[in-house]
Amino acid sequence: MSNHIYELRVYNPFLLSGALIVCVLGAWITMRLVARVSETRGRQRLGWYFLAAMAGASFVWCTHFAAMLAYHAGADVHLDPLRTALSLLAMFVAVPFAIMAAVRLHGHGGCVMGGIILGLGIASMHYIGMAAYHIDAPVAWNMPLVIVSVLIGIVLSAVALRLALRPVSLRREVEMTLAMVGAVAGLHFTGMAAMHIAMPSHMQMPHDSGQFQAIGFAVIGGSMLTIIAGIACFVIDGSVRQESYDELHRMAMSDALTGLPNRISFNERLDQEVATADQTGEQFAVIGIDLRA
Repeated sequence: MSNHIYELRVYNPFLLSGALIVCVLGAWITMRLVARVSETRGRQRLGWYFLAAMAGASFVWCTHFAAMLAYHAGADVHLDPLRTALSLLAMFVAVPFAIMAAVRLHGHGGCVMGGIILGLGIASMHYIGMAAYHIDAPVAWNMPLVIVSVLIGIVLSAVALRLALRPVSLRREVEMTLAMVGAVAGLHFTGMAAMHIAMPSHMQMPHDSGQFQAIGFAVIGGSMLTIIAGIACFVIDGSVRQESYDELHRMAMSDALTGLPNRISFNERLDQEVATADQTGEQFAVIGIDLRA
């Protein structure tokens, strides 16, 4: 009886699209939370650690799980609940330790160590999750592709952490998000390409259960709630910080008794006018009035 090698192919593009949307949003907010961890101290830092771990573990696991269920295995599939839970646990362990290494060790070395921890965590999550994906047919693995997938996760995770700890800019945000998406999606799809199913030639390939598709969309919905909560906390904190900065700036630039601009404010405005006059070639005058009796 002969067998033929069957490669997994996308069965539900809508489920796969949802997984990629979660991946992009989750990667962005997780890296922004990593930056916030590096900017804070004490109990506040612990809170950002927790949020970053929740958002990171949630989006990585959801991307893997939903994208995995979007494939057509070509055979009957059963999910092992224990191994599925262990795959999620791997991310909850890896994310905070990776952030801790990147933030506390500082510099290139810390980001490399964090990238190794995060990349191995993503790989562990992926392959534990694939072990939970029981297929009623012999499975063969392309080991060179498996190794490449792990290296993709490690290298791009290190790049994403390095970018997240640099000064804020729009370009940096785009780059760190793309690096993190590449680490997660690159490892996942390379790992899926490494998996081959040896199907007996006489066996008819059934369609995947619609129940799995429903589970996939439910996982996406739950992960989106976690990501939205992380985004909301980040936005609220940023708004509070800006309001505090504006209030401190107003107090520094005005007289405490009258509320009128003080000498510091005058000097700052004068410097601005001088710089403008130098650039445009225009002239300006300063008029001083002594109000003392």
